Amino acid sequence: MRKCLLACLLATVANAGPITYILSEDFSGVLGQAPGTSTIDLSFSEPAILTTDTVVTSFLSDTTSGDFSNCTISSVSIPYPVSSPSLAGALVRFASACSTEPGEVGEVMGSIVYFTSNLTSTGIYTAYFQAADTTVVGDLAITPEPAAVAAVSVGLLAIVGLTLWRRRAIRRSALSHS
Repeated sequence: MRKCLLACLLATVANAGPITYILSEDFSGVLGQAPGTSTIDLSFSEPAILTTDTVVTSFLSDTTSGDFSNCTISSVSIPYPVSSPSLAGALVRFASACSTEPGEVGEVMGSIVYFTSNLTSTGIYTAYFQAADTTVVGDLAITPEPAAVAAVSVGLLAIVGLTLWRRRAIRRSALSHS
């Protein structure tokens, strides 16, 4: 019976559902950027935690503001999510080169941030400006979607209820035999 309960719980957790990735970048104060400028926020959903190089082109939401306000996000790459902490990162690509200020000669093709640990589980990962740098420019939150959390909760409640029902049935059986 206990093996069955454990198997049911593991099956519920394994099939919990999609994972949401929420990436927030703020390059304010980096390379002379003014505070409150050059921000990128995006979110996307994947069936499971990424374990291989992945390029995402469909987003739940994406926003650019400040110096990036005239830029359109086309994709985000998550290269090396589990192979090397110094290589784990997020590369946001814009649909086309965009000027960060009206009349500016330089154009921006996207942004890249680095993480100091592998992206192997749910949690919040701090994003850094460069691989060996301590300049924090944002974070990446990896969370199960609410429906997945609800599915796990329902599975746990079912297991607890089944266990209590089974114990009560055993007690009744013991009382009727005495």
